[in-house]
Amino acid sequence: MAVEKKNKFRNTSDADVAVVEKEESPFKNNDIEDYTQKNPERKNKPKAPPAKPVDPTPVLAKPTKPSLNDRLAQFMSLYRNERTQKIIGLLLILFSAYLSIAFVSYFTSW
Repeated sequence: MAVEKKNKFRNTSDADVAVVEKEESPFKNNDIEDYTQKNPERKNKPKAPPAKPVDPTPVLAKPTKPSLNDRLAQFMSLYRNERTQKIIGLLLILFSAYLSIAFVSYFTSW
């Protein structure tokens, strides 16, 4: 009363699946390349040699850096502007409100 099981997917019996043909030698089908020989042709060649653009204008001298006094004068002129002072003050008030809420929430959950 033994019923032979059939493979659902291939409609073949398990005995047929279990039989495996033996190859002659697994080393004959070696796909490893010989790395001692280098390929003389490069694979990633540029399409065209890079062309250097020729600039007809002569090289100008670099501008000198502004001194510390010049930078300080620029900063002071920016700070003396009333609009800039109001923006900086508003940002400081918002930052202090954020920090006060953070400190109070930390101490109450401690």
